[in-house]
Amino acid sequence: MGKPEQTAFGGMKHTAYCIALAGLAGTFGSKVVSAETTVWIGDESGSVFESANWDNGVPHNNALIARFTNTVTFAGNKAEYWKPAGVELSDGITVTDNTRNTPEPNNLPDGEWVYNIGAGSKFVNNYVFYGKPSLTLVKKGEGVLDTTWCGNNNNRFENIDVRAGTLYTHYSSEDRLIPLSNLFVRNGAAVMMTNKNIASTNGPLTTVDAGGLIDCGGKLQTWPGLAGGGTVTNASAGVRLTLEHSGKVFSGKIHGKLIVKPDLNFAKPGSYLVIGDARTLADAELEITDFEGFENPVRFAAGIGVFYAKKFPARAFYDVAGNPVTLCKPGKSWYVDASRTEAEGDGDGMTPETAFRTLKAAMENPALGSDDTVYALPGVYSNGVMGSSTTLNRVSVPAGVWLVSRDGAENTFIVGDVATNIVNDYDCGTGAVRCVSLAQNSRLEGFTLTGGRVNITTEATATATGGGVYCADVSAQVVDCVLSNNVAWRGGAGSNGTYIRCRAYGNRGTQIGAVWNGYCNLYNCVTDGNLGSYSYYSATHPIEVVNCVFGPNDRGSIRATGTDDAKKAHFRNCVFLSAPQTANSDTPAGGGSVFHRCVCAAGLSATYVQEDGCIVANLPTVAERLAFAGLGEDLRPLSTASRVVDEGNDSYWSDPDLRTSSFVDLDGTARIKGKCVDIGAF
Repeated sequence: MGKPEQTAFGGMKHTAYCIALAGLAGTFGSKVVSAETTVWIGDESGSVFESANWDNGVPHNNALIARFTNTVTFAGNKAEYWKPAGVELSDGITVTDNTRNTPEPNNLPDGEWVYNIGAGSKFVNNYVFYGKPSLTLVKKGEGVLDTTWCGNNNNRFENIDVRAGTLYTHYSSEDRLIPLSNLFVRNGAAVMMTNKNIASTNGPLTTVDAGGLIDCGGKLQTWPGLAGGGTVTNASAGVRLTLEHSGKVFSGKIHGKLIVKPDLNFAKPGSYLVIGDARTLADAELEITDFEGFENPVRFAAGIGVFYAKKFPARAFYDVAGNPVTLCKPGKSWYVDASRTEAEGDGDGMTPETAFRTLKAAMENPALGSDDTVYALPGVYSNGVMGSSTTLNRVSVPAGVWLVSRDGAENTFIVGDVATNIVNDYDCGTGAVRCVSLAQNSRLEGFTLTGGRVNITTEATATATGGGVYCADVSAQVVDCVLSNNVAWRGGAGSNGTYIRCRAYGNRGTQIGAVWNGYCNLYNCVTDGNLGSYSYYSATHPIEVVNCVFGPNDRGSIRATGTDDAKKAHFRNCVFLSAPQTANSDTPAGGGSVFHRCVCAAGLSATYVQEDGCIVANLPTVAERLAFAGLGEDLRPLSTASRVVDEGNDSYWSDPDLRTSSFVDLDGTARIKGKCVDIGAF
């Protein structure tokens, strides 16, 4: 996901929850194959074979990329063949294709066949997208690619890569979504399946990145392997894994049923799936079919110990190191849906169809207990207020309760509110509404928190800290969240707590701590474009910051102090790109801080403790700092030659005492891909 728009903080109501997702910008003309663009100039109905309908008079040359700027339905019958090198739709139109896409490989381009569909647009394909082994079907843009089949048994694509928007398969009998090698569903993208897929053997590895979604349509889906950190939902009939791909880690969420049944024709003996997060199966039933040679086909990530599943067989379970793990039934599941109208009122919260209307109603449910999970359906949660008159929250999560979005931070927003009695230029004051408050051992997962404000004072108390979220202590976890455009005296985004795979953009600390303040542990997090003194301010707390990136557009990076060994702050496998703070020439700053295996491109005083080979330079510009680390503007490594790649220390990441419980990186992919862990969040 990308940064939100940078918006001004002023005296008006600030509820900016629209963020620009990386790769979803409305730009067209990306030509993966060498081809010119031909633009449709015809009316809303016409034949693709009429030269008068195209600006260059060449309607169906396979080397051309076809671009549409108006709604159109192709005339003609399915016996006609049309296969452009790519298709582009501008925003807000619908193009319906009734032509027959030929399976003849010579008529198909090699490389990537890109459908770039603008926001609010839809390309409807009423026949088959035939593929071939040298071709990847790529879905880009925020719009919808609505099709019957994406390849079939005889004419498969090598890969199907849904990078943005939605791929929707609507064939009434059975979906054919079966590339040879990979089905990718990227961060912010979705695949909607109306019926079962038929690739029961010799099929693709399905990877759902964190922030990605596959809706199984309530039908049985059969996949040879599953990886990533995203969401698989509406799987009541089951996702059946045949384990042709072994050792893959899935740390996302499955809502429904997971059936692990090795296919003896394709899976190798000893094949297995790794469950990488304690709550991956918390809303799922686990079924396992044993065959000789396939002992322990489901294994669990090391260092966690206790996992949750709605239903599981009576058997021994082990982690990837061979240590026994415990499976427990989670508490009850509850549901909340912001799309319910006030006239509909609150349901009983027991099913998605009878969900509560507000987060407040869900948390004040008298039957809610510790270890229960509240699932939030996609939408904008901006109604209801909890807490005292001096510290208001959109939602206060009780001890031991998990609040989890079903469809990720790109689709689920908790929005704070400005003060009724504004006391500064950033809308703080009496009546301001923070987004979330977390009690001990509670967890928030998969939300965008934005527009949060506090009743600002000059004291580091709950009334002045944590505009996006305030945590009781580090036992409260914030996971896979975006914290954007929140304001507090200290800790514009968050105060206290443990943050895993979070992104913070455009937050402000009016005194200090633009992003985080207090006793915060950070794992695989990124900050950039935040305002105020230091992204992270912590005084006399024994904090742990592991595999994080502090971006070049923050005003300052970190100030953390500790007067003795027990209270020192430790930064491990991190990248620091922020400019020096004017008030303190050292960046990162703070007496007692210890830096282990970090890349510091904006300077680091020799008086601070450096261990395990830190790499330090003091470079004045953003471009120089990024180049020094080998990172792009999105803060990801540019190549395997980047200074951060394979340069980290695995022990800092895998030590269970560090409590990372994060076996995937910020993109939801495996934390270790090469010889060792990379430095930074990606």
